[in-house]
Amino acid sequence: MPASEPPRSRHAPATRSATNAPARTTPTAAAPGRVLVVAPDEHVRRWAALCLQVHGHDVHDTADADAIETAHQNGHDLLLMDPDARAQRGTRHGLDAWQRLRGLRDRCPTLPVIVLQAHGGPTDRTAAFERGADAVIDHPFDPRELRARVARLLNLARFRPTADSPPTPDPQDEPLQVGGWWLNPVTRQLHTPTGLRVQVSEPEMRLLRAFLRAPHSALGRDHLLALVSDGGSGTRDTTADTPDTTLNAASTAARTVDMMVSRLRQKLHDNPQAPRVIQTVRGVGYLFEAGDGPRDC
Repeated sequence: MPASEPPRSRHAPATRSATNAPARTTPTAAAPGRVLVVAPDEHVRRWAALCLQVHGHDVHDTADADAIETAHQNGHDLLLMDPDARAQRGTRHGLDAWQRLRGLRDRCPTLPVIVLQAHGGPTDRTAAFERGADAVIDHPFDPRELRARVARLLNLARFRPTADSPPTPDPQDEPLQVGGWWLNPVTRQLHTPTGLRVQVSEPEMRLLRAFLRAPHSALGRDHLLALVSDGGSGTRDTTADTPDTTLNAASTAARTVDMMVSRLRQKLHDNPQAPRVIQTVRGVGYLFEAGDGPRDC
């Protein structure tokens, strides 16, 4: 952290009329975005705002969790939120923040969301993904990681079609079909051979994309975790790894992927005791069996 206090950023009001909000535009690939930062800790808000403002992003920040649910109405391109209630003892910020995120996802499933978590473990990260996060960053955070995550999610969002412009082709957004399985990455909907339609989160969609691109093939947990964490590249920087960090990373990968697969099986009505769709390959990871698919119970 810098020795001097960063300058105060502009604060977003808790509520703002959608009619007075600037029109939502689709910036060019190199353009910065309009970011809303919601966190109970003022220092976290100001530090995040400074890290993004120096790269041209238009940042608004607030401690009011209610702003999460209306982020899409106020012309924001991305939401950065910290659900940690420990920064304000005696408040319900953490609980309210997750509830507001669910409300936002019901109204706008495509707005990019990054969640900041203090010392979050695999269970916390998975819970954040299940609640609607597109990316999770541990904090205290590295400004370079924050800027890289923001830039990637903004670029992904810009390729989605708007009412005023036709869609721009992107290989990551191409629908995938294997047998009777059909995945639409733009809407995050999976259609099964039996007619079941499943709405999935961004990380779940990345897992399904990996499975559908390699049906009947065993995929390792570390590879699957890289796909979820890095937005589809499937790579991880290992230059600073030591034997201890490698072992810890492998353990984290196993637990995180196991929990995400468990969630997907639940959505697909795939019996975890005898799964027919996402099968466990002991000592390796998982295999997607593109057969007839689950039954709609």
